[in-house]
Amino acid sequence: MRDYKFSYIYQHDDTGRIINKIFDIHEIELEQMLNGFIKGYSLVLRRQDTGLKDRNGVSIYEGDILCHPLQGNRFVEYGSPFKNYGGYMLVSKNKMRGTLNDTDKLYEVIGNIYENPELLENKEGN
Repeated sequence: MRDYKFSYIYQHDDTGRIINKIFDIHEIELEQMLNGFIKGYSLVLRRQDTGLKDRNGVSIYEGDILCHPLQGNRFVEYGSPFKNYGGYMLVSKNKMRGTLNDTDKLYEVIGNIYENPELLENKEGN
């Protein structure tokens, strides 16, 4: 059975600093996640684990920026690249879309669009 994990992105109320905390569904259901709320930070958003891992075994979440040696840097988004099909997509800065699947083991998580938006500026794929 798949272990559902969520990434919670928080932003500091005064400085704007972004931090990321990971919780699994069991922590959320048991309300242990309440300990994850940090004084002085506001919850910005919640991201779900795609169930896929990069070439180093790192879990891939919505909003992660992935580097591919041939395709450049792209970010992960949930949506529908094809009619009547929903799933995780790879999106380039210029909004070109492609599917994210478990067969391409060349991807590497290098950051996310909330903490490292500048990574989409570099090594951009088409």
